[in-house]
This record gives sequence, C-alpha cells and structure tokens, in this order.
Amino acid sequence: MTSAKLKKILTLVTIVCLATAGLIGILFLINIKANFIGEDATSFLIKVLFTLLIVFAAGLFLLNAVESISRKNVFGFISAGLIAVSSVLFLVFVWFLWKKIESGSTYFHVTWIISAITILFNVIVGNVIVIGKKLLPLQIIDYVTLLYIEVAIVSAICGASELFFADTRWLIFAIIAIVWVVFVIILSIKKKAITREAVSQVELKPLANDTITLNKAEYQALLDRIADLENQLANK
Repeated sequence: MTSAKLKKILTLVTIVCLATAGLIGILFLINIKANFIGEDATSFLIKVLFTLLIVFAAGLFLLNAVESISRKNVFGFISAGLIAVSSVLFLVFVWFLWKKIESGSTYFHVTWIISAITILFNVIVGNVIVIGKKLLPLQIIDYVTLLYIEVAIVSAICGASELFFADTRWLIFAIIAIVWVVFVIILSIKKKAITREAVSQVELKPLANDTITLNKAEYQALLDRIADLENQLANK
C-alpha cells in the first residue's frame, strides 16, 4: 500500500470519527432537555465518544508518521509506536479503569506524560521531514513553547496547577500559548510553500548516454507524484 493510499484511509477514518463524535455530542445536548437516555446508555456513549476522539487524534498524528515511514525514516516508526502506545493507554483507561483509579495515580500520570512526549516528537518529525534545518530559529521557538505548554497542562492534570497557573502565572501561559499558535501558523504556511517549490522544480536533466540525474528533493517529489497518479488510477 502506497503512502498516498494510507493517508487517504487515515483522513477518511479521522473525518468519520469526528463526525460521529459530533453526532453523539449533539445527542447529549438534546438529552439535557429530553432526558431520554438511561444512565447505563450514557456511560457507554461517553466511552464511545472518547474512543472516537482518541482514534481521531491518533489518525491526525499518524499522517505525519506515515510521511516519515514512506521515506524510510526511523523516526517515523518511533513516532507511530509512541502514538500507538498513547492510544492504547487512553483506551484502556476509558474502557476498563474509568472511575476505578484516581487522577493522582501513577497510571494516569504516565499516560499523560507519554502522550505529551508523543505530541512533541510527532511535531518535530513532521517539521524535519518537510523543511529539514530550514527556518531552524522558528522551529526551536515552536518546540520550546510547545514543551512549556505541555509541561504546564500535564502538571495541572497531575495536581500541580499552582506551578503554572497560580496568581498571574496563567498570563505567562496564555502569552506563550498565543506565541505557539502564531509560530505553528507561520511554519504551516512555510511548509506548504517549500513543498510546492520542491514539486515545481522537478526537472529531468538529460546527460550523455541517454541518462538523467535528479537531486534528492526532485527524486522524492517524483516518487510522490507517481504515488498520487497510482492512487488516481486505482480510484477510477
């Protein structure tokens, strides 16, 4: 299976999960007035809702991992493994440990810490695969601010919210969060521009003896184009 096909499947799965989760959310809102869902059914639907959201999030992050794996990058496999571990930990919590363990338990802490590491690692891999060392200062700011946000949120979830949110410290968190969002948008725009430029510069350069040469970026863009064409043919 080509990376293009796998991306298409992941995209479809994430859309279906998000749409279904939205419908369940609407059902809960209606139930507030009508009160037609029993307690057992509500508990089950809550578990289904969180399962869908977990699969949705995992699908989004796997899109980056698939791109890395398709390029035989070992970090892509590590990223996919972290996503799988985080998803399983959350699913076990939702279906088997719900209301059985406290928020201060070791399992709860480990789950959130691994998930935070997974998100940061996935973001780094996604950027490195597309833009490499370009815009490195912007990337570093993005990673540092994201790390601060993750540490703050995980600390709050694990019962140490005063470290980052007491008094006026929440203002620092808010400012850093805004900075992170801005740099995420900037990097996203730059990544799209770099990708378009790489594709547009794919040119075959004829040499003697009927041979051609391609640089690394041109070769990868050609492979991606072939995968897209194969995907289009398979869907006809």
